[in-house]
Amino acid sequence: MHAGTPLICFVLIEDEPPLQFTLFELRWENMHPPSTQFMLWLLNYKVASRTHAFLRILHLSAFPTGDNGDMAIHYGPHLHSLRTPKVDRQLIESARRLKEIFLFDGREITVEFLLLLPPSVEHIAFSLLDGIYALEHIFQVKGNGVALENLRALSLHRQMDQNWPKLWTDLANRAKSIGIELIRQENRGFLVGGVSIFVS
Repeated sequence: MHAGTPLICFVLIEDEPPLQFTLFELRWENMHPPSTQFMLWLLNYKVASRTHAFLRILHLSAFPTGDNGDMAIHYGPHLHSLRTPKVDRQLIESARRLKEIFLFDGREITVEFLLLLPPSVEHIAFSLLDGIYALEHIFQVKGNGVALENLRALSLHRQMDQNWPKLWTDLANRAKSIGIELIRQENRGFLVGGVSIFVS
């Protein structure tokens, strides 16, 4: 933990009273996944429903254990930004207002996944771990006009190697030809770092 980083602890006790606030943004950095019960308590859907102050940004380093679609039902329809360690089909299918999505591993980006995304998506971020198949899938889907009509930017992380600069130039030119800006991230922290909670 870095100096100055706030430490926020929650202990969920049985029959804990509901919170009196709602969260606009939640970034969950703990590598131990929370339970669905804890997430539903913390995100306090009942209060949000009354005040229309729904969660808009949900960044998870671990997905809730035992989730049976509750996250998708309660929070998916209002999300604008989602970071998830794995593709959760139910959550993505429910997130029809999603503008950006962060994935830890580009291998999750298949044509099937891209066709799940809503037309509102403007930004996709991921790591290029094995090859550039994710980019090829994005170029294919966007270039053929099948989906991703509003996609404007891709943020990529890749371990440096001697061929990366030339490869980057070639990829950036291909992306530009179909209206996408490539943003190179040399630090993988943009996928896994940061701690913040915003209350509305």
